Amino acid sequence: MSGSGEAAGIDRSEAEAAARLASVGLRRTPGRVRLLGLLMRRRRPMSPQQVHEALGPEAANRVSVYRALDAFVAKGLVHRACVDQRTGMFESADRCAQDHCHPHFTCRSCGAIRCLADVEVPLIHGLGGGYRVERQQVHLVGLCPECAAEARNDEETAR
Repeated sequence: MSGSGEAAGIDRSEAEAAARLASVGLRRTPGRVRLLGLLMRRRRPMSPQQVHEALGPEAANRVSVYRALDAFVAKGLVHRACVDQRTGMFESADRCAQDHCHPHFTCRSCGAIRCLADVEVPLIHGLGGGYRVERQQVHLVGLCPECAAEARNDEETAR
């Protein structure tokens, strides 16, 4: 999108973000509305730093971004994507159920993280041994199409 189409998309996502905030009883501050609207538009996991940078110079400080993300997670508007233990990645929870989320793919070469919202993974039930699954997340690691093509070219060149 570009120009007025982009502005209309932002207006729609921010209006929807404001409605979602109100529906869970959170204050609809301009910063929260912009932050949730951003995650809804991006459709991929983002780190708090990426969120802060994407919001631009008018963004709240990083601590406020972290606090807003934590509040969104607590209310089920956003969830932490299954990426790795060190990196907190967040995305809008509008494409996930309470007990499971779509799979995520991380490229081990370029680090790109992609949502695989069209891939269905069966829910695991009845693990036995006293385990109780509260939320299922699937994280796949490998090569994205671009890096896989580059690796194939490198392999062919090396032959």
